[in-house]
Amino acid sequence: MINPRARLSLVVLSLAALAACSSSDDTSTGPSSADATLQVNASTSTAYVALGAPANLVSVGDPTTSTAWDLAFTGTPTVAVNGGASGPGTTKAYCLCANSSLSPAQVEALTAAGGTTAFDAVTAGSIPADSLFTADAASQAISDWYDYNTTTHAVTPSANVWGIRLASSGGYAKFHVIALPTPGQSNAGPVTIQWAVQSSATGALGADQQAVVDLSSGSKVYVNLSTGATSASATSTWDIALQGYTISVNGGSSGSGSVGVVALVPSTFYTSYAAITSIPVGATGIPSTAFTTDGAGGAFLSAAPYRYDGNSHQVYPTYDVYLVKHGTSVYKVQITSYYNTGGVFGYLTLRYTKISG
Repeated sequence: MINPRARLSLVVLSLAALAACSSSDDTSTGPSSADATLQVNASTSTAYVALGAPANLVSVGDPTTSTAWDLAFTGTPTVAVNGGASGPGTTKAYCLCANSSLSPAQVEALTAAGGTTAFDAVTAGSIPADSLFTADAASQAISDWYDYNTTTHAVTPSANVWGIRLASSGGYAKFHVIALPTPGQSNAGPVTIQWAVQSSATGALGADQQAVVDLSSGSKVYVNLSTGATSASATSTWDIALQGYTISVNGGSSGSGSVGVVALVPSTFYTSYAAITSIPVGATGIPSTAFTTDGAGGAFLSAAPYRYDGNSHQVYPTYDVYLVKHGTSVYKVQITSYYNTGGVFGYLTLRYTKISG
């Protein structure tokens, strides 16, 4: 299984707490076999699915208080279950993960026919102990910004670099942590961060900027990357906030801003912070939906059901089969596509079958 802290190319998992909006094109169909498919339009807003016979798209006003949904899909793409940090329900999931260790190239070589074979092979006998099913837990868009050596117990900045969509300016920034001189057990101490701002979706990044953010007191420090200002209290224009060993972003579950994050290093595009001279966003660059916010995730986060090709900017399904448990019922589910027939991203095809309960 893929480590929950690992980046899958440019995209990380997040849950956007938005109201559901289903398209008139969304349909549920039942093939001649016991399997069924559901077309889910998550291209513009989060889509919520209630599993059943058949599964249905449902409208949800507030996913944090509603038990009407089991799975939530966003165009980033992400999948959340209605349990734990994502919602008040009891839904849990488990990944059988036959393909989780495959490289992006190997995933791209998978076929729909092979996916069907893998799906049909899963039966009630594949269901693990209930303790192995997991609800969603909170997750940060910027989560692996430091490395910990279990032998020396040293904490050092990781080599990872992120692109950040800023709250106030509508621009973008590249960002990373460059120094942790005196990290403690409960907090990172003084943290030196470095970033450069790009004023729009096109153009070049500006000059590098640095700031030392002292986390020794345990208090949260908010940073506006557009201005370089730090504050002990949140404003509508903060971009990132540091506390302890956590970096939050002003979006999703952590804030009301529009801040989003995409991993730039490691990726097939960039090898280092210095190599990033611009952050191309749009039709010929990084899709705007690739920027994720703070949220929550579980089985679909630790082993994401896709790979992202940084060269072609295409998302490919892994055809991994997930078991989703709601009450005493268990469903096997598999995402077989992320595009509609016109090639538009954000339209998922979900294959599902109830196998127990």
